Amino acid sequence: MSTKGKWRKTSALLLAIITTVGLLAACGGGNNAGSQGDEQRVLRIAVSSGYNSDWGSYIRTEYTELFEFMNPNITVEFLENQPNTYYYGRTAKSEEQKTPMEILKEELEGANPPDLIIMEYDHLAELIRENHLAPLDSLMQDSGMNTDEFVPAVVNALKSVSDDGQFYALAPMFSSSVLAYNKSLFSAKGLPFPTDGMTWDEAFNLARQVSGGEGENKVAGFAFSNYRYNDIFYDTQVYTAPLELRYWDENGERMTVNTPEWKQAWNTILELKKDGVLPEQPDWSQPFIESGPFDYNSLLSGRVAMAIVSYWDITEIINANKNAANIENFEPIDWDIVSVPYHPEKPFVGGQMYLNGIVGISANAQNAEDAWKFIEFIMSERWAQQKAKSTTNLLTWQKYNTPRSGLDYNIQAFYQNMPAPNVNNYELHNKYPDIWQAQNIGYMKFQEVLNNNKTVEEALAEWENEGNNILQQIRENGGWMDYGDGGGGVVMPFQEEVIIDGTDESSDVIIEE
Repeated sequence: MSTKGKWRKTSALLLAIITTVGLLAACGGGNNAGSQGDEQRVLRIAVSSGYNSDWGSYIRTEYTELFEFMNPNITVEFLENQPNTYYYGRTAKSEEQKTPMEILKEELEGANPPDLIIMEYDHLAELIRENHLAPLDSLMQDSGMNTDEFVPAVVNALKSVSDDGQFYALAPMFSSSVLAYNKSLFSAKGLPFPTDGMTWDEAFNLARQVSGGEGENKVAGFAFSNYRYNDIFYDTQVYTAPLELRYWDENGERMTVNTPEWKQAWNTILELKKDGVLPEQPDWSQPFIESGPFDYNSLLSGRVAMAIVSYWDITEIINANKNAANIENFEPIDWDIVSVPYHPEKPFVGGQMYLNGIVGISANAQNAEDAWKFIEFIMSERWAQQKAKSTTNLLTWQKYNTPRSGLDYNIQAFYQNMPAPNVNNYELHNKYPDIWQAQNIGYMKFQEVLNNNKTVEEALAEWENEGNNILQQIRENGGWMDYGDGGGGVVMPFQEEVIIDGTDESSDVIIEE
């Protein structure tokens, strides 16, 4: 980033802080030091997915800088528990690399444990089960925190992971996906619009009916992503994740893809592809010319009737429609949104819902009072009211989630579903950095099936066998493939879900640069 860019970012942050001090005085912050007096204190925070000085600017900007400004006698310190070698360079085969969670647990049980934990949703149940988090219900009751004002899906997601039904963590924001649709394409065929609470089969049946046409007028009924050039193998995780289909077992020892459940999922997707329900991928072997200003966009291109979209995608649709008069070869679309479909065996689960900024108090916190003060601060109505003006996330305070630009669309569709569990245990990507190659085998086999070079049965059997060989090799080589140079492989990005707003939504704690 240029010096000028950094100065603009810093200036914007300072301006936001200065203009919101009055509003946020009621958040429980201010210059009052509370019952502990005016002495300088330290609030130690750990991040379950890992934190280092080069990787945590977003967390500070989004959650802690304003809290420190409002509480000048409290200094926030972050526990660094993310080895730089996870993202950069190599590590020797003989050098065992601890995961951020392993480092975190050592700290939680050590002499100087963190006071707060900002965690991924996938880690919440484990931390509760191992007694690393303090229950919050009594603190919430004493402070008058009313969860009736919160989005029910967020409340249910946080409570459902504990056996006793108590809160052990709270989350001020979340993100999720919806199913957006082009009304005119349904009206042209006399078809009903999609609705909230559809099953996947119902959505696919409707998509088959609305599909049709030839050449430039061809309409695909459904897209798993709003970006037409994304890869179908990764995009369809929105369909497979709620079914809890694993790539490998929880220890990363054996592949688990050659199953009837995986076979049925692949066959469903391939049948949609064969029937022309899904959009065609470009032929990259030929010169590619976009035929319109939004050719890359499933909905705005007018070539897809329904698509899974993010909150950010809705902003793009609104802005395009608003500026349609200035965009050559573009007609505004008439659109709305409904909740992402679900599997009957997993009712109302899925839709790429992520809870952002999940935070709980360490069971052994040395500064539990300030830890709760921080949680109370970011869960306050005033904080939500102010964040609603700028955040690209949705807010746990339901009433501050409103349609943008004065429009009237189904904003509630964003929080109809519960988060899907992350069964593929991405902690293993820290322990075994080259494990992504076992998944990449699946990508290649899927392409062979798409090209009619293999059957689904053959592809899944080969994925399992070849993936098992990779898993064995990386276990024997300190988490890496053996490239014959005495070291490990270079860590490559792992694509779990779509990238939204410049943030990687494979994590509940979003990191921005």
